[in-house]
Amino acid sequence: MTALAFARIGLLVVALTLCSCVGDASVRVTFVNDVGSPITVYPFGRDYPSSKLAIAPSDEKSMNVPIGTGQPSRTIARVEAVTSDDALVFCHVYAYAELLELKSTVHVRTGVLDCA
Repeated sequence: MTALAFARIGLLVVALTLCSCVGDASVRVTFVNDVGSPITVYPFGRDYPSSKLAIAPSDEKSMNVPIGTGQPSRTIARVEAVTSDDALVFCHVYAYAELLELKSTVHVRTGVLDCA
């Protein structure tokens, strides 16, 4: 092998390494408060308080949600929302495909309580 061939192989290895380390695959999800009062949204459920988002009425906030391997049926979010008195007003489990259908926008509305 020539020095040029070794250089090309080295460049290819570096490029592949950098591509694999860019970060985890995720989707940017926007949460819209349609409740009418301030809420706290837990994108992964209340068991994961470090990811909570406080959202004012009619406001929205966004965050990246990991999608893993991007399988359409994979559950990637269990969105729970509570009011200031800690009353659960919203709970829904989202698969990756459903979030794509919704164009990555979750409208948090009172009375959606279908978490299993």
